[in-house]
Amino acid sequence: GFKVYTGIFALSGLAVLGFYYLVKGQFRMLPPLLITVAVSLAVYLPVNNNAGGLYFTGLWLFENFIVQPALGLEHLELARRIFIEHKNWLRVFLSELIFFSLFVIPVFGSKLIGIFQSRRSLRLLPTELNIFLISGLTVSAVVGFFFQQHSGGSNTFNFLVSVFIIGSIYTALACSFWIEKINSKLRFIAILLIIVITVPRVLHEWSINTISLIKHEGYIIDNLQLQSLSYLKEKTDKSSLVLVDHKNIDMDGSSPYISFLADRSMFFSGKGILDSHGIETSERSLTSTTVLTSNDEASVSAILSNNKINFIYMSTNDHLPIEESTYSIRKVFQNKKIKILKVIHLQ
Repeated sequence: GFKVYTGIFALSGLAVLGFYYLVKGQFRMLPPLLITVAVSLAVYLPVNNNAGGLYFTGLWLFENFIVQPALGLEHLELARRIFIEHKNWLRVFLSELIFFSLFVIPVFGSKLIGIFQSRRSLRLLPTELNIFLISGLTVSAVVGFFFQQHSGGSNTFNFLVSVFIIGSIYTALACSFWIEKINSKLRFIAILLIIVITVPRVLHEWSINTISLIKHEGYIIDNLQLQSLSYLKEKTDKSSLVLVDHKNIDMDGSSPYISFLADRSMFFSGKGILDSHGIETSERSLTSTTVLTSNDEASVSAILSNNKINFIYMSTNDHLPIEESTYSIRKVFQNKKIKILKVIHLQ
């Protein structure tokens, strides 16, 4: 159930760890690793086998970063292209090195301290744990820097999130080890310097999130929706299947939040995610559209019955064509924003 970015980190680390056990002749440690891979593939492949995987983009991430208008550094990319046209490969290399540095240093910040390890600092963790973590970090960094997804494009940046999180462990190891080596008179200055280069990022993110909350920006689920979701969760059978009208509830089309918050199965939610993963959605999309727009009572009733749909979740401002004219639909909940219709299945 983990995101693929975390999963690939873990499986990469386990693969290298398995090779280590193989070389060391510790064969009894291999079966759990093989079982882990088998279970992971069983969970991953049925949903993602059509997602398209990864493709190599070279240094695109750094080149794209450097031309962001907020930086005002577009001239550096123009210079790089001129160097390419003139086959000045040394200048091209130096340009790419500058781009890489301007991306990595601000993005990773104090995490980069974790690169400066010694054998003694690494020994603070068991060898096997270091193999697992460093292997996962390396693979995640390479994929995050130099690849993109067919599904989701530059979402491969999320691979770098694993580097941020796990990298903090090695930053802590390095800081703990090297600060102990510093003269006691300078130790306070070193600690203060690390805090100074770390705190601005924290304060910046805190201010952005605080302002978003105050201004009600981003995805907001108001109390009226929460009332309707509570009804589904508390007043309906757990096996109920719900059809959502995405006309005015479009957020459920990209992310199945209704299913999550109501703890009920949806007939058709998260279309954007499903399409990007190569899942065929045209049949369910057509079925949903027919139920929500057709005035043919017999046809709609048959569709609802055949698909075992129990409830229809829609905006109060919308109207189901057969809502008032059929014995198979009954309104069971309504507030100023949401109404829920119950499908009466004839035995």
